[in-house]
Amino acid sequence: MRRRIEAQHEVRASVDEVTRIFADDPGAVLGRRRPDGAGPPVYVADHEADLGSPSGVNQEVSVQLGERAAPAADGQSWDLSCQPAGRNHSMPSLGAVMHAVPAGEGTELRLAGTYQPPLGPAAAVGDGVLGHRVARRSVMSFLAGLAGRIDRAADARRTGC
Repeated sequence: MRRRIEAQHEVRASVDEVTRIFADDPGAVLGRRRPDGAGPPVYVADHEADLGSPSGVNQEVSVQLGERAAPAADGQSWDLSCQPAGRNHSMPSLGAVMHAVPAGEGTELRLAGTYQPPLGPAAAVGDGVLGHRVARRSVMSFLAGLAGRIDRAADARRTGC
């Protein structure tokens, strides 16, 4: 059963900078490109699931960034999917649209979509109580990490480093 989820995080980079980073070098912010080369690019990154305790659970995640939609008056949008890789699925799978919209002097990244609770159908039963909080923390952590990498990539482009 898929559950609805939304998250947002601000970056210092402008919408134009975010758009150029995703167009020119998405691997700089999404992870290393999976070497199989078949189909659309899939990037693999390690992500720490935030389970609300000091020690998180590390999970390799496959990230796919879809074609960007036609520019909207207020920003840019892309399809984004994240799937846990390997055998231990401690992270939710996510299918979302990521919007980059102007916010102050930077950009707000907004994710809106659905997730599949981790750990299979048995865990879906408990998702309404604890699982949704874990999924939300994990998605927020993923988005915060992505935002940090976008800002570092934008800073490097501005300074030429």
